[in-house]
Amino acid sequence: MTEFVKLAIDEKTSPSFFGRWLLLHIKSDWEPKDSGSLGKVFKTGSLIYVDAQAFLEFSKAKAEGNEDAIKEAATNLEYHVLFEPTETTSYAGYSTTKNYLILYMLDDVKEKIEVNRLGEGGGAFVLESGDKEGGMLSLSASGIDSRDSDLLWYTTSSYLQPSTLHIADVTKYGEDDFIIDKLKALPDMVRGLSGLFYHRFY
Repeated sequence: MTEFVKLAIDEKTSPSFFGRWLLLHIKSDWEPKDSGSLGKVFKTGSLIYVDAQAFLEFSKAKAEGNEDAIKEAATNLEYHVLFEPTETTSYAGYSTTKNYLILYMLDDVKEKIEVNRLGEGGGAFVLESGDKEGGMLSLSASGIDSRDSDLLWYTTSSYLQPSTLHIADVTKYGEDDFIIDKLKALPDMVRGLSGLFYHRFY
């Protein structure tokens, strides 16, 4: 029979899972006083992660009120920060492929992404690349088959480029052969003297 465990997190915190990791989107400042990060306060809007099994054991001990078990479980907790907001940046979500987590953020209202690869054996994330698509108004990426593939649906748009959907290989993000195929695009948008109109180039 499945055993349910109440996670020892604030009700405003949003949990999710990827591989062996529990990801936590912090929605109010959080200081995990009895769980491995004494003195550390995670800012509102941060995305952090911790070993899921270790946190489940800690949460179970908390629910049972077993102080000895809480202290023992806490020694196995190590928190990692994937994103922490600044004066100009904010968290906007993430998507995954088989081995990668694509982090979305807003920087002065401009959308940016970071590509993070799971470490060897599913270990801690390694930052592969930050945003290299300078000048883009909008970027989005989502796994085509996140269980078996590192291919993406990848959409871009800018002042000069209409929204365009591609198939891309996240393992080559930032390289010339990142885009595998351009699938479709909205008509190019041109502003003429008579007003705004659309023109399709063939």
